[in-house]
Amino acid sequence: MTEDEIKLLSDYVRDYCGLLIHDSQELLFQKRVKKRVDANKLVSAKEYYHFLRFDSKWAEEMRELVNILTVNETYFFRESPHMEMFSNLLFRILKTRNTDKKILRIWSAACSNGAEPYSLAILIVESGMFPLNDWKIEIVGTDINTEMVRAARKGVFTASAFRITPAQLRDKYFKEIEKGCWEVDDKIKRMVSFSQMNLHSASQMRLVRDMDVILCRNVLIYFDDTGKKEVVERFYDSLAPEGYLVIGQSESLFRITNVYNIVPMGNAILYQREHESQTASASR
Repeated sequence: MTEDEIKLLSDYVRDYCGLLIHDSQELLFQKRVKKRVDANKLVSAKEYYHFLRFDSKWAEEMRELVNILTVNETYFFRESPHMEMFSNLLFRILKTRNTDKKILRIWSAACSNGAEPYSLAILIVESGMFPLNDWKIEIVGTDINTEMVRAARKGVFTASAFRITPAQLRDKYFKEIEKGCWEVDDKIKRMVSFSQMNLHSASQMRLVRDMDVILCRNVLIYFDDTGKKEVVERFYDSLAPEGYLVIGQSESLFRITNVYNIVPMGNAILYQREHESQTASASR
């Protein structure tokens, strides 16, 4: 691929989903684009670019390209300080706040293979604070990669997904369906719904509202500063008053936006939407 072709395609991908192709990723980007050029029996990256721009099947092909560019599996209970924060502190706050309506809503954005939202479902059950016969638990997992969404719905994981999971939790909430493959328990699976979503799409983001917690961990690093600002401010609109945004431990919103209140909680830093009364006062 020429430099012009790389720029054409990388800019097109960024405009579509916010994904920033760094210089260090160019070789891998070229290899993955070539797979799609060959799959469509085209002769050049430039011809592929025109295919994406003008062919009637561009949307279907764009999904295929994004899938191949965003393969990113994860594992259960990743970033243990966050998991401990949920179990020891945040669940108690949310139980008290929502005790009247008895509804808990959590969104795992860019959830990959589903390990994160399933981890949260397990922690909720383990906490004993939200009896499923009394509380309505809504955990939503979204990802731009349609293959990851399909895998998450299936709920089958190999040993690598349990690299830090205590054996007793794996045995309690999963069943081994074949050697080295475990399927999540139906009770946990029913607590989570999955769908495809492009975080760069304002219209799609507007579909999610009144979330108590949004997790978007280790994702913002793939966006430029403008993209980060757009995404996290749309998250703000998707949160319930006093709801929390959780980003990766190594990530920060410093110099990105100031719409959130910064809340230390245990060994984690959370970003909180203001209460409606505070927002109304600030606007006067």
